[in-house]
Amino acid sequence: MNKKILIADDEDDLRLVLKDMFRGHPYELTFARNGEEAIKKLDARKLDLAILDISMPKAGGYEVCRHMKEDPVLKHIPIIILSAFTHDKAGDQASLANCYMHKPFDQDLLLRTVIDLLGNSENQNGLPSAGDRD
Repeated sequence: MNKKILIADDEDDLRLVLKDMFRGHPYELTFARNGEEAIKKLDARKLDLAILDISMPKAGGYEVCRHMKEDPVLKHIPIIILSAFTHDKAGDQASLANCYMHKPFDQDLLLRTVIDLLGNSENQNGLPSAGDRD
């Protein structure tokens, strides 16, 4: 059974890049264009990981993170923040996520991080796991 990933970002181009990046990998993607839509999708289905932008309309990524951490059903879901804000400017709220990546991001690193967070011990595409990085 494929792991399910929510990708929430208001940029159409970024959603397309991520869709292409995950093509051929064993993940089922669900997309949201804003934080409100992301919360509805999180509440409505069983998801295994969330990739969130910070700055989105109708609730930002940190609001979505807080919603997830306060919900006993959602609080275990790993969160990756992809943001144009540097980690320093994101402040303490960045600690709500398991991982913080600055845009533009390294696609191989993001993929390895997703694999590690989802606990896939075997990597079907020959990429080293994040623990194997130099």
